[in-house]
Amino acid sequence: MDTILNLGNRREVFWDDYIIDAKRTDAEKKLHPPVRKEKIMEMDRLWEGDACYFFRILKDDDIYRMYYFSGC
Repeated sequence: MDTILNLGNRREVFWDDYIIDAKRTDAEKKLHPPVRKEKIMEMDRLWEGDACYFFRILKDDDIYRMYYFSGC
């Protein structure tokens, strides 16, 4: 990579090695282990079937709407 990206002191998500130039830095990707937390939603409706996925949360004025696909 020839272009220098000034990240300052902000955090940046490393999806791939695009930002990391191994020849110029010792920065590396580090995947942190998942931490189990409380449930935010429980799929307990008949129409939700065995699985729900592809969640999208959209802000519509002052309301948040969540859409998802269920695997009935």
